[in-house]
Amino acid sequence: MKSWTYYRNPTYENGCLIPYFGYKETQLYKKERLKVIDDELMTAEGRTSATKNLAKEVRELVKDKNAGFNKKLKELEEEFWRDAREDLGYDSFLTEEGVKILEGKAWGEGHSSGYSEVYGCLQDLSEFVISILEYKKEE
Repeated sequence: MKSWTYYRNPTYENGCLIPYFGYKETQLYKKERLKVIDDELMTAEGRTSATKNLAKEVRELVKDKNAGFNKKLKELEEEFWRDAREDLGYDSFLTEEGVKILEGKAWGEGHSSGYSEVYGCLQDLSEFVISILEYKKEE
């Protein structure tokens, strides 16, 4: 397994962190756009329409600005799962559906504390499943 920070810090090919357009940047953009709207000569109805459309404009901008970041973050999450399967080997004794269930349970129990906790849950759950499989009924 790689370091836990590796999986949560999307970087470009050259190793530089991919910037995230977050709350501070969003608020600054909104403030600048509101200033432009306020400075424009328009009717009250036009101003209402412009400010009403601003929320949608900001959502679309944030989505666009963070597209590369989110794509890389998704790739890192998929890499984490591949690395965990390879490291712990639970995909060798579980079906694809079983792997999904195990990983879903581990994610549900550990994601709020980060990948290290998810991995720890995967270890515990894998060991638990192995201990149960030892007592599987013969068919």
